Amino acid sequence: MLGRFDKTKFKLLTKRRLFLATLTIFATIGLYSLGVGIWLYLKRTDFHELTPSSFSAFSTAGLCCSTGVAVWIICIVGYISAAAYNRRLLYTYIGFVLLLAFIQTVTSILGFTYKDATREHVRTDLFRNINRTAVMTGNGRYFDLTTSWDRLQKSLECCGVNNESDWFHTS
Repeated sequence: MLGRFDKTKFKLLTKRRLFLATLTIFATIGLYSLGVGIWLYLKRTDFHELTPSSFSAFSTAGLCCSTGVAVWIICIVGYISAAAYNRRLLYTYIGFVLLLAFIQTVTSILGFTYKDATREHVRTDLFRNINRTAVMTGNGRYFDLTTSWDRLQKSLECCGVNNESDWFHTS
């Protein structure tokens, strides 16, 4: 009977350690996502004035940061529930994970559904800005769009929105 007790205890301890290891991996991914969001916000703002703010690097940075923080908080709840052997916190953790899975599923479906419309909307905005020399921001500053277009074309090693013929048919 003592051998069976040790075997059961070993199985539970192994499951708990596996759960904690998985949480560590997910917490690390959450922190990396937060780091990428901060990096995008601080360093990758080269082309944000060519598109509306809803498609700029700031919204992508915000999405990465919020996703990273959400995953990290969920992992902390999981850690505490495993360390304290608290069943309520474990149910809260499961609820968070199910909610996150639901949100990801809905977001994936909406992203797939509106992919073409979003692509066309961004293309239209880029075509609208292709001949503008400057744009005024919300705080009253002017951005030089020619510099942004030059940087975009150098980084993509191409020109225009689709190709070089876009420059010949602009208004």
